[in-house]
Amino acid sequence: MVTCEQMRAAEAAYVEKGGSLDELTRQVGREIARALIQHFPGPAKVVAYLGKGNNATDALIALKHLQASGWSIGVRCGFDASEWSELAQETYQSLKLNATAEPEFEIKKVILLDALIGIGGSGALRPPLAELADEMNQLRASGRVEVVAIDLPSGVDADTGEVHPGAVTADLTLSVGAMKVGLVQESAINSVGRLAELQMPGLSCPLHADFELLTAKRIADRLPVFEFDTHKGMAGRVGVLVGHSGMRGAANLSARAALAGGAGLVTLFCLRKDLMVMESTKPDEVMVKAVKDWTEISDADLDALVIGPGLGELDQAEESALWQLISKTSAKLVLDAGLMGMIGNSERRSEIPASAVLTPHPGEFCKLAPDLADLPRFEQVAAFTSRSPACLVLKGARTLVGQNGEKIAINSTGTSGMATPGQGDCLAGLIAAFLGSGVPSYAAATLAVWLAGRAAERAIITQSPRSLNTSQTIAELGAAMDDLRCRVF
Repeated sequence: MVTCEQMRAAEAAYVEKGGSLDELTRQVGREIARALIQHFPGPAKVVAYLGKGNNATDALIALKHLQASGWSIGVRCGFDASEWSELAQETYQSLKLNATAEPEFEIKKVILLDALIGIGGSGALRPPLAELADEMNQLRASGRVEVVAIDLPSGVDADTGEVHPGAVTADLTLSVGAMKVGLVQESAINSVGRLAELQMPGLSCPLHADFELLTAKRIADRLPVFEFDTHKGMAGRVGVLVGHSGMRGAANLSARAALAGGAGLVTLFCLRKDLMVMESTKPDEVMVKAVKDWTEISDADLDALVIGPGLGELDQAEESALWQLISKTSAKLVLDAGLMGMIGNSERRSEIPASAVLTPHPGEFCKLAPDLADLPRFEQVAAFTSRSPACLVLKGARTLVGQNGEKIAINSTGTSGMATPGQGDCLAGLIAAFLGSGVPSYAAATLAVWLAGRAAERAIITQSPRSLNTSQTIAELGAAMDDLRCRVF
């Protein structure tokens, strides 16, 4: 991640080394088009909203590539074309479009491309760009379009994340060259939407010392690779503890996600009284084992164990049994949901091993570490991991992953459609699948949060985000892994 000053310095260094800014701009346009084609299936209609800076040139070149790929294109211009760069004018003329035409909205997917201003802009938008930004926001609010911002949503400060009045609200932001620091700030989340970083060959940008943006290019090599003679016993033995029988669906979702993540053997561990109901509702590929109490699970031959989904409120005896299990099992642990309060209130919290992954949502984190509840999320992760060796996954619209000695990772994938029951259970099972196959805790957590978000993105491609359910996310995990291997943005 970079500041605007660092981005300008990187561009200046590129030119000093003999690079051509026009050629760099052409690369940017091609990458924008490629990203849109990857993100939106099938040819769509894209209308570019243009200012007069470099972003307008980038957008026009992207339109040229999209048009060649069968997309319908259009433009809305804030200034006369004579105020554009020579390259922008040349590209615009090759498109043969009417710059003042109102956008037409057919039944097909319609995308508005925000190219009003770039990192050179500051403060609130002024006419005529303010009117174009308002038009984009109104159309988005109507549910008729999705908005994609080039580099940053116009009106959002790329350094601080401040959202000025009238700023564009984007569904996807394509940050060019490197992610701008302001785009990952809490204040900017709702304006920026889903993040993508478009790296440019030859453009060298400094890496942030404390943070890491999770992108396919950065984490694809963390995926486990299996030899041809791998059998199920070698692909990871994952256990899932079944909590309250009335919430057995949570454990089932974790088990299914572990299977989708490549786990070789998955076992649900339930109390004897719940055996019949678990046998009747479990996924076909999953085994069920009944235990007298949870301490018996510590004797099972497991590589990873999920504890937390569906636990509900715990009495003193249950907490004691779980602490015994945590302290005795040799399996790597994924600790979720109901365990956060138990850990936060116990003097035994130092017994959580360094290999464990904790996955609270914001409310659960307040129970896990009540003294850190009022801090900003980045500071919560930094403070917690400075005193605990375990890996922390702080879930949210921009999920964070941290562990002592590692950069705080910021996830780039996801959708508001994930605000539905069971998505956290899916994530826990997916993390366990990677832990079970030998991936270290931090790497397993970063893989899982990126993949879960990407799978959810794929699941809503042909439907409303509000209709997404966790089973659909799990069904897309395999395709999300293909996206990761192919290093999509």
